[in-house]
Amino acid sequence: MGSVMNNVVNGALNKTEGSLSATTAAKNSGSTLGKDAFLQLLVTQMKYQDPLNPSTDTEYIAQLATFSQLEELQNLNASYSNTQAYTLVGKMVALSATDAQGNVTYKTGIVDYVTMSNGKYSVVVGENRYSLDQIVEVYDENYVLSLGKPDVEKVNIDYDHENPKDVTVTIDLGTTSVATALAVIVNNQAIDPENISLAGNKLTIKADAFKELKEGTYDMIFSFNDALNTVVNNKVSLSVKGEPKAKDPAGSETSSTESNETV
Repeated sequence: MGSVMNNVVNGALNKTEGSLSATTAAKNSGSTLGKDAFLQLLVTQMKYQDPLNPSTDTEYIAQLATFSQLEELQNLNASYSNTQAYTLVGKMVALSATDAQGNVTYKTGIVDYVTMSNGKYSVVVGENRYSLDQIVEVYDENYVLSLGKPDVEKVNIDYDHENPKDVTVTIDLGTTSVATALAVIVNNQAIDPENISLAGNKLTIKADAFKELKEGTYDMIFSFNDALNTVVNNKVSLSVKGEPKAKDPAGSETSSTESNETV
C-alpha cells in the first residue's frame, strides 16, 4: 500500500499530489461538483490541514453551510426537472435531431408520455424518444389551435333589391380547430339557417336573407362552433342597393318607394 509524504517547508505544509487526489477526482468526474465530491474535499481538507495554521471552527461551519446549500439546490433542481418534464405531456413541441453527418432536422408533435432512465428524463413523440435538451419550442394549446382555426375569404358583396340574387362566400372550417357549423349575422340579426347552405368550402346565402335590409353597407359576422368559438367580423362586407319591397294589402311585394308614391 502506497504512502503519502507531506513535508513542512518554511512553516507550511507541502502537499504532494496524493493529498490532492480528491480534488483531481472531482475535476475528472465532470464539470459539476456533486455532493459526494464536496464532502470528500471537506474531509481531505480536515485530514491534510496545515498543523501550524489549522482551519478554525468558523471556517468549517461556513463550509458545512455551503455543503447544505449545495444539497438543497441539487434537490430543488431535481424537483424542478421532474415538474418540467411531466408538464410536457400532451403539449405540442418542436424538436431538433442531428444525424451522423451533422445535419439538423426539426420535427413537431404531441408529447405522448415521459420516461426516466439513469436519472434523466426523455419525452416520447410519435414513438420516438427525445431528451429534454432536444426540445427547442413548446407551444400553448390555444396557439396551436389558432394556427388552423376557421376563416373566411375576404370579399365585398353587392346586393340589389331590384335584382336579388343568392350570394356565395368561401370559408375554411379549420384544420386543428375544426368547426362543424356556423352562424351568419347581418345588421345584428342572425340569418335563418334555412337560408344558408354549405357545400365543401362554398357557403351559399339565399337572396331572401337580405330582402328586409335597407340601402347601405353592412359587415357580415361569421361565428363558428370550433374549440375556440372563432368569430370573423372583418372579412366580408355587404353593399345593399335600393330599398326593401313592402307588401301591399293584396299580398304582392312592391318597393317602399312605389308604396309611398301610391299613398
